[in-house]
Amino acid sequence: MTFPYTSEAIVYQGRKNGPYVDEYTIESIKPNEILIKTEYASINPVDVKLHAFTITNKVYHTLHDFSGVVVQVGSQAAATYSIGEKVYGSLKFPGDERFIGSYTVLDVSADKVGKLPSTLGTKEGAALGIAYGTAYDMVERADGVKKLGPDSKVLVLGGATSVGSYVIEILKKQYNVGYVAVTCSPSSSHYTKEYGADDFISYVTPSLSDDLVKFVQSKGFKFDSILDTVGGREAIAVYDKILVPLSEHNSYVTIQGDSAPASAYSHMFFNYLIGIPTSVFRHFFGKYLGINYQFVVYSSRTSFAQAESLFSKPGVKVPIDSVYPADDIKSAWHKVDSTKAKGKVLIKFN
Repeated sequence: MTFPYTSEAIVYQGRKNGPYVDEYTIESIKPNEILIKTEYASINPVDVKLHAFTITNKVYHTLHDFSGVVVQVGSQAAATYSIGEKVYGSLKFPGDERFIGSYTVLDVSADKVGKLPSTLGTKEGAALGIAYGTAYDMVERADGVKKLGPDSKVLVLGGATSVGSYVIEILKKQYNVGYVAVTCSPSSSHYTKEYGADDFISYVTPSLSDDLVKFVQSKGFKFDSILDTVGGREAIAVYDKILVPLSEHNSYVTIQGDSAPASAYSHMFFNYLIGIPTSVFRHFFGKYLGINYQFVVYSSRTSFAQAESLFSKPGVKVPIDSVYPADDIKSAWHKVDSTKAKGKVLIKFN
């Protein structure tokens, strides 16, 4: 098959209209690009949030994570990739006019593209991307403050989220962390233990702050690090009671900051407006408050180099909630927006 390629793509127009399938033509690729036949894509919470925060009525491409098979290779990209290879990754964020579709053009110098680990299929590959990369970056940042290992004690806020599941596995399988506790609902406690969690604290409580303090007191130790995948102020409000002191190199790494969780990702706009300023302040001046606080906005590329090593280990799982055909994008979108998915929600292209 040669150019031009006709590709489906998931788009939306304005905030009020839900995503739908449109058709585009790909005429060519540049020397540093590859073209893949996309098999799966996944919806991330950030995709839903961007749609909810849209203020114009123009047409936007959505989705960032992908997996598929290389069908065309630019002259420069040929040094690394070849036709027939399976790849996965995330489109550059914020993106440009390129899109994730049934065929996807990737810039190998700018996008996060990697060869699919030999132990995974393209279905699992599409569930990596932003969630796995963010999780790895969170753990790596904590490790940069104080080396993680068998003696480490870590609390993961939101252990049943996609990012939380990856965080648990990376901590246990890659960094050999001795003790990992998570916050989750009681119904999700068994799920988090499947990924390696040692203990859980229910967030379904009148006061999670009080329960975290009581939990630490009952264990007789404080956590070295808190990795926050869901946001809110319950844990940060009592950090001095549940984290070791700054002199022992504590860390608090968050991807949501003080923004309180909502019943739907599309309803979090005002939560971010209220929560981000204090989070940014703490990021820069936390040490004066006795805490190594890091507000992570987006993940680096280093996680992709480590994927083969992690996913070759026995028992490592890829969290997948469900798979929808591309023409049922609205149902898949609603599932992600509900915040009820355990694992990634995937889109399958024909």
